[in-house]
Amino acid sequence: MKTKLIQLLLLILAVLVGGFFLEKLITANPGFVLISIGNTTVQTEFWFSVFLVIFSVLLLYLLIKFIRVLFRISLRLLGVKSQSARAKQTAQGITEFLIGNYATAKKLLLGSAGRSPMPEVNLLVAAQSAHFLGDENNAQEILSEAEKYSSNTVALTLARSQLLEQQSKLRESIVCVEQHLEEYGNNGLLLERLCHLYAETGDWAKVRSTLPKLKKRLTHERKDYFQRQIALYELRDIAEQSQVSDKTKIAEQLQVKWLELPSKFRHDPQLLDSYIRLLSQLNAVTQAEQSIKKILSERWDTELLNLYGTLNAENPQKQLSAAEAWIKTHDDDPALYLALGRISLRNRLWGQAREYFEKSIQLKPSHSAYAELGRLLESLGENELSRDSYRQSALILSPSLPALPLPEKSKSV
Repeated sequence: MKTKLIQLLLLILAVLVGGFFLEKLITANPGFVLISIGNTTVQTEFWFSVFLVIFSVLLLYLLIKFIRVLFRISLRLLGVKSQSARAKQTAQGITEFLIGNYATAKKLLLGSAGRSPMPEVNLLVAAQSAHFLGDENNAQEILSEAEKYSSNTVALTLARSQLLEQQSKLRESIVCVEQHLEEYGNNGLLLERLCHLYAETGDWAKVRSTLPKLKKRLTHERKDYFQRQIALYELRDIAEQSQVSDKTKIAEQLQVKWLELPSKFRHDPQLLDSYIRLLSQLNAVTQAEQSIKKILSERWDTELLNLYGTLNAENPQKQLSAAEAWIKTHDDDPALYLALGRISLRNRLWGQAREYFEKSIQLKPSHSAYAELGRLLESLGENELSRDSYRQSALILSPSLPALPLPEKSKSV
């Protein structure tokens, strides 16, 4: 506040001093200006002419500014917006879309599309807004309108394909992309989109044929995902041939294919589980058992251990001995005792199976252990204990209940 007051005083002082010297200058040098046009002459004082010129320039400046303001008001009254105003409206529309106000976003984007420098952007986002509002027909109409403005059919194809996928029309989405793929020389974005859609429909054969064309476009994680799923597809494809070919030969082909896979895939839990199950389906139980034992010797895996316990091995006694050897290094694993209990049942060792199931429950209660124990006790005629085991099994699967008051059990008279 103090600084502004000082500035004001200095300005007043400058005006006073300047006015004083200006008055002295005018008095000392009065001068005159003579203007002659034909037979007409006009004579006026020099300083008056200077002030008149300055005043005229100022008046002209104000007049031009007034005309500009009047022109802008006229444009607004006529509904015509400036390019900057429409750009602002487009930005606001996109913002509304991002925060989920789709109706407002659609209205703003469609309203500013006509004079926008990139109308296809407005229309693409407006189409998405229409989709989220549930008006699929209008979304497609807006995309068709965008085709009039845009030469970038790739962007429109991707947008249309995405809308179709969001409507769960995967086949139509694939056709939409395939129609433009060759036209744009196997465009990377379209290929990546196709790969995704093929995977969504489980068409891994086409994923396999498309993947090499993508080269370095995919991330390492995404490429691994596709390759893992392709490997799974190929394993299942080989196993399905057992319906028309000898199972023994198919099992051999399956093992060869398994060994051809990269090491990281052979250690993948999903692939391992599928491989072992496929071997079991092909009656190649011995190969499945050997594969599990080899992997478990390298790394302990609970899922594989559970699978080992369910294998109907050709020599169940030998299978039991192999599993019991693992107690030395994994005596605290409840999954091991569950597997031992199941293998004991296969060897008709009822008492030993019961002990193993009870040990598994002691270490960590599980639905499977309680259910197996309940089934065994029922067969042994211990119905009350069997019902208790089944009840405990059901409780583990049930959601936890809040603590609430309950009526007291009635006492028998």
